[in-house]
Amino acid sequence: MGVSKFTQDEIIKYYKIDKAKVEHNYNSISDDFLKGGISDAKLLEVKEKYGLPENFILYIGTLQPRKNLPMLIQAFAKIKNELGDMKIVIGGNKQAHNFDSGIDEAIEANKLTSEVMFPGFVDEKDKPAIFRLAKVFAFPSLYEGFGIPPLEAMSQGAPVLCSDIPSLKEVCQDGALYFDVESLDDFSKKLYDISMDNDLRDKLICAGSSRVSFFSWEKSARKMLAIYEDLMHN
Repeated sequence: MGVSKFTQDEIIKYYKIDKAKVEHNYNSISDDFLKGGISDAKLLEVKEKYGLPENFILYIGTLQPRKNLPMLIQAFAKIKNELGDMKIVIGGNKQAHNFDSGIDEAIEANKLTSEVMFPGFVDEKDKPAIFRLAKVFAFPSLYEGFGIPPLEAMSQGAPVLCSDIPSLKEVCQDGALYFDVESLDDFSKKLYDISMDNDLRDKLICAGSSRVSFFSWEKSARKMLAIYEDLMHN
């Protein structure tokens, strides 16, 4: 069972399993992201708790090499003088065993110590507010089976910029803007566009809200139940 058509195909390809025996069933996001509005008081509380700046590009997730965060820092460095007071906020555990040391190296090489912030591990209950506060959510991953964080961002009205890998294009469709993961120039251009072009931002926010509504754990549970019932009777 794969969590996307992409992972279904990967299972068939690498494990040499009969394709008739492999299905896919999509993930979804926590109900915490679907509860509706977030109060101004909660937004202020979270902003102060994590020391968040007024304008920031957000990443939340693990900080391992496949997340490709040095490229985000390099792309930002190319355009930072055109983005006013914009910062980067990277939420995740720097003490994890698989932390990508290239992140700190990219920050130092591009002299961005003051522009890149690490609030540490973000509590699940605070994530919706942080996504709501973000100017942009960037997800430059090199490999994903599904990719839940972009959907979490869409649910809170944050425009999403993703790498153009197959799984993210399958999951996000027109709800995200994509950059060529092999082109730093394209990443920088798209990062500038999504930060500064209000028409583009509005279009992505609207499309993202529509796309995230496609997924639900209830729908996934019903599909899983149907698969089990089919196995029992056939």
